Amino acid sequence: MTEIDPLQIFALDDDPPPLSTILQEYWVQEAPVSFSFGVSNQNDSADIDNCKWDAMFVRWLKPSIHDVCLIVSDRIGHDPEAEALLARVLKRVARQNPDEMQKLVVETLKVTRLVISLQFLPALLDDPDHPAWDALGSIASSLATLANGIIYVEGEGFYDDAMAPLVTLTEED
Repeated sequence: MTEIDPLQIFALDDDPPPLSTILQEYWVQEAPVSFSFGVSNQNDSADIDNCKWDAMFVRWLKPSIHDVCLIVSDRIGHDPEAEALLARVLKRVARQNPDEMQKLVVETLKVTRLVISLQFLPALLDDPDHPAWDALGSIASSLATLANGIIYVEGEGFYDDAMAPLVTLTEED
């Protein structure tokens, strides 16, 4: 996480949700997407219930299979870059006008245990009309719900798990 990713989830849970839970939550969306921990599109049965994953690919399946996003989970206390990001974001939100939502976001950040970053890949970045953009919004919402987190969009602010605004960032670093 050397470069700031455009979207993070700051979560209260110690571990990301297992793939089986993500699949159960997400398949309701009926988008042509799959999740994989490796190069192949298949996960073994041990992977499905593993909640200790560090990285997972989101693959778009139509009209051809291609990766659109890499989702990375970093645990606070184990990853110095995640801790530095958390400190930077906490400092930034603390400078916003104090209100109830700002206080809620600050308190959530102070007890964050996990940072989940969505790294958009070239197939997605090169196509602003790619249908995966909408799917990734609902994936971020699902991950925030499952990991008890809030969503941070670089340059915009913080959102709850339903993408309702919590704090809009007005002051630049």
